[in-house]
Amino acid sequence: MSCGRTLNKYIINTFQERNPKIKIELIEVEKTSLDVYNLENVERILGPPGRDAFDLVEVDTVLLGEIVDSNLLQPIEIDTSRFLPQAAKAVTYNRKTYGFPTMVCSNFLVTTSNPKGTTHSDALIGKFTGSWTRSQYYLNAYINIHGADSLYKGVDSNPCEEREALDAVKVLSESCKTNGQNPCTENWSSKDMIDAVVKSKESTFLGYSETIGEALMKAPGLKITSIKPPPLAIDVRKTKTLVYTDAVVMNSHMDNEKREAAIKFIDYYTSTELRLDLALCKDFVKPHKKCVRYELPADLQFYANPRLPKETLFQQFHSIIDTLGVSGPNHRLYYKKNDIANAISKCPMKLNTPRPTSNKYMYIRMDYHIKQLPLHCRIAPPPIFSHEPYLPLASQNSSTVLNELKCVVCSNIVTQPLELPCRKLACTRCVVERVAASSPVCPCCSEDSTLVPTGIRPAPNAIVILLKDVLVQCAECHRDVKAGCYEEHECTPSFTLVEEREAAALLKRAISTALIKA
Repeated sequence: MSCGRTLNKYIINTFQERNPKIKIELIEVEKTSLDVYNLENVERILGPPGRDAFDLVEVDTVLLGEIVDSNLLQPIEIDTSRFLPQAAKAVTYNRKTYGFPTMVCSNFLVTTSNPKGTTHSDALIGKFTGSWTRSQYYLNAYINIHGADSLYKGVDSNPCEEREALDAVKVLSESCKTNGQNPCTENWSSKDMIDAVVKSKESTFLGYSETIGEALMKAPGLKITSIKPPPLAIDVRKTKTLVYTDAVVMNSHMDNEKREAAIKFIDYYTSTELRLDLALCKDFVKPHKKCVRYELPADLQFYANPRLPKETLFQQFHSIIDTLGVSGPNHRLYYKKNDIANAISKCPMKLNTPRPTSNKYMYIRMDYHIKQLPLHCRIAPPPIFSHEPYLPLASQNSSTVLNELKCVVCSNIVTQPLELPCRKLACTRCVVERVAASSPVCPCCSEDSTLVPTGIRPAPNAIVILLKDVLVQCAECHRDVKAGCYEEHECTPSFTLVEEREAAALLKRAISTALIKA
């Protein structure tokens, strides 16, 4: 895949074909010594005319309030209805509009499969380093707990005092561990994450859409099996994802002549036409047939344009942002991010809290406690019996014993047994699926008794031993199989992820990393 013209050249050439009298120069600030996430550098870039000053700058609106308060920007008038609502909100500060939205980004949980992959790991692939990244995840967890309107309270909060949000971030980070190492906290680069996704037969990636897009271009055989919001919600019905916006802003020192030319360039730069060209790699001389840049335009018309191939993932990304997206902060976080990141590093998880009276904490804590249970490597599919189970040594009490060995959820002989708070038995699979279906009430206790992880224990050893003597007949091969070893039976259907990883998202993705190894 050869790139004959750079991205900048393509934008300049196509713009000047339409506006030959306007001469422009585009400079990628990332390739200079100026860090655009450093407020002092931004003030230089948007300062009075000079060596480092620019007329137009594309900035992350997370800094917008601080830039406006420094009197560096001109307010503008735009039709905000043509942009994603989250983007329109991001460029508004003190009831005035200061930027033209160009792109949005959000974190997504993406599962992939690659037939040509050479490695296998259930560990999460992501990044949890840097003050911006850590504070983003923390704020995402915070609004899922306290509501979207609490965003700026989250910015001002102390993570050490917000244990639910803190635990959500730490548990997610711990899901990256493999062989005692946690690459997510060891400064993985985007290239490292892309390589890990490409090389894995199956992977779960947490990050931006453009990163997964680069992986798809690098490995055309890579398949996306699901796209979800980041699993940072305790109550899955309250799942939200923070959306951050890049926007073009205008230097307040610009004169009227330059302003008129700047408006023409911005209209083209934010147009649906250009965004489609860039998404479909039209700036490449010989683009790969499947070349797609998954940078998400802020332009609403882009997602409904017939030029956009249906097989691309843009609609899936847009659907999550449209239904679950909350505009990220556009002020104050710059001065708070280091405090938030440091608190996340220093404050330990508080998983050994007293048993809650509801299932409020369950989705954060389930993965931690479930690791203590036996047979946690795989969840067996439900057995199919062609006759009633029986004990080979018949006795007067055999029917009573068999009844005691039945799961209170599915009424079959229990497989991978767990002991519930009421001392009854249930299959590991049944407990997981019941919680994943948001029905965590114990089926044999009062409505007030919930399947809280701290109340679930491994089945007594006597039960495990007895199950090894209970014979059931497999409906496929018609052989007698020991119930205690049923999940290891060769005719058992292949072990699968519960509801295609739906349970992993609901139970804080650790069910995919610690509970199931399909």
